[in-house]
Amino acid sequence: MTLERAGSDLYATGPIVGADVEAFRAEITRGGLQRVVLVNSFGGELRAALHVAVMVRDARLDTLVSGQCHSSCSLIFMAGRERRFATGSKPRSTVVGIHGPNHRLTREPTPQAARLMERFYRERMGLRYDERIIGQALYAITEHNGMLRLRELERTTPEERVPWFCPSAQTPAAACVRHHGHDAYTLGVVTHRETVPLTLPPSMRQALEYFGLRLDEAGEPLPARLSDISGTNCRVLPSCVRSFDEAGTRWLASEYHRAAAVGLDKPGFVFSRNADSPWQAMLQALYACNHMRDNPRLCRVVAVDDRSLPDLVAAVAQRARELLARLPAPDPQAVEAENAGPGAEVPWTYRKTDVRSPTPVALEGVQRIDTAELARMLKLPRRPLLIDVAGSEPQMLPGALHFVNGGLAFSDVPTENAYETRFLSMLRAAGAQPDTEIVFYGADASNWQAVNAAMRAQRNGHARVHWYRGGLAAWQRAGLPTVQKTAVAVLR
Repeated sequence: MTLERAGSDLYATGPIVGADVEAFRAEITRGGLQRVVLVNSFGGELRAALHVAVMVRDARLDTLVSGQCHSSCSLIFMAGRERRFATGSKPRSTVVGIHGPNHRLTREPTPQAARLMERFYRERMGLRYDERIIGQALYAITEHNGMLRLRELERTTPEERVPWFCPSAQTPAAACVRHHGHDAYTLGVVTHRETVPLTLPPSMRQALEYFGLRLDEAGEPLPARLSDISGTNCRVLPSCVRSFDEAGTRWLASEYHRAAAVGLDKPGFVFSRNADSPWQAMLQALYACNHMRDNPRLCRVVAVDDRSLPDLVAAVAQRARELLARLPAPDPQAVEAENAGPGAEVPWTYRKTDVRSPTPVALEGVQRIDTAELARMLKLPRRPLLIDVAGSEPQMLPGALHFVNGGLAFSDVPTENAYETRFLSMLRAAGAQPDTEIVFYGADASNWQAVNAAMRAQRNGHARVHWYRGGLAAWQRAGLPTVQKTAVAVLR
């Protein structure tokens, strides 16, 4: 974690690792501390967090949470003599998340290690400890990212304060468990309902980022008239102009994270509000813009929170054209290494879990290509439709369109069918016809999202589907240029 001291407050942010035990010990031993303020920590090493938690408890320090405090971070928070939520982050973004531990390498849940956490929670929550609710969070997760979330109380609505448990990040919201009648105070997570006013150190204030790009540097403050940033031909329609202005006025009044998106080549706009983070707000806006009923479209984000954004899609497309016009030959040794080595068996169905593992060397009905072949194809006058389904990597191949969550698959049939409908509609929005050449790629040769996407397109009538197995990693190893990633579609 990064530690920063301000008077009697010790601010801590980031992942918890073994070295943090001695860093906390030095600060506590130094004396003069009254509070530990946890700022946007998504967890870390269990035993290190327990060691720190015991030190905080024994020193009788108070603890505050500003922003997200998940997993192992919640142990340090629970060590506080008095425990409260604090300002410094948006209300819906101020959350304590509790879940059972998982193996550091395999990420499989490890229920046996959860007993260490259970004992500590019982001690700190006392008579308010609810075995049914906390035990569910510790022992009933099905993936490492399952979690019980408890929001701040004072600045949120009664419904927003209700704790909710999702066994996996893939669990549909409707299937997550809502524990009505409870909140962070009744469960003993916080000792006071009131939120503490707090000004975070500049180094710990949340930066607006979009695939590694600092939006607070790339964007501009919102203009006086929000309609000035729409960038959509909706502006020529009087009824759309009125709707945009009315919706924009309500949007500007939202206290939570918010974003706006517009269609790339079709009129339309979406305002998202009440999100837990700027990133989530952007995804919500893009998703809603993409999947308007009977009128799907590719879209771009034009504003997030208090910033308007330049047309990143157009800027990236222009840069891609410049790079592809003088694309160098890939390193032949890198291409040779890319094509060497074994792979998994040819799959007969989509991969729904364990999507970060070695992929097959071939797919039925899909042509596998390497870096040299893709570079050749991208130099042609009529280039293939290149779809990036990699994760959060900040770069992508020149000419690519990024589909967020573009290679998922689900066991639940209704969820799977709805996802496939959205996937195919986004391909059509990108200009894909049954005979269009399409290339899918992911982060590297261990990315099953690209496999899933290529198989899904081929099984739904696209006859000229290619799979670039090496993905972004192989492209970069071959010495070829990339561009800033920017999303045009969100599938889930």
